Amino acid sequence: SDVEVYVGADAIVSASTDNVYGGTATGVRASSYLGGASIENLGSISASAQADYGNATAYGVLDRGGYYGIASAENSGTISAEAATGYGVGWAWGVRERGRYADLENDGSISAQAHVVYGYASATASYVRGSYASTVNTGALLAIAEVEGSGQALAYGAMTWGYYDSSVDNQDSI
Repeated sequence: SDVEVYVGADAIVSASTDNVYGGTATGVRASSYLGGASIENLGSISASAQADYGNATAYGVLDRGGYYGIASAENSGTISAEAATGYGVGWAWGVRERGRYADLENDGSISAQAHVVYGYASATASYVRGSYASTVNTGALLAIAEVEGSGQALAYGAMTWGYYDSSVDNQDSI
């Protein structure tokens, strides 16, 4: 069956974790094993993960369509993810979406920020993956990854992977 999540214009959804040895925070998650999963956001969604050691992972939106389904996200509001750790891996995903058919439409703001003292920092504002994948951006996508000491930092404004077909239509800011 299909899963649908709606976040209204005045709604605020937030999740946070602050753990010495790592953790995961997810603002909104929609998931289906066989059907579709869709998220529509008009409000504010945020996730923050903090750690001293280990992995800190933050997903603003985690959308997983099933084997036969469509993963769809529409954002007219604000989605943000922040991950930070002292020693380890910091993963920040504004929107992470995967399904047989996956599409993202953004005319709001999506951001991801990862900060690590020593280790690996990865920030991805939008990640869309499927057999067929599509990203349409008429808003703002922002990714910032920082490592203070030694390590590696990677930042992706938009990443769209399609096994058979993929497209990105950007009309504003990445």
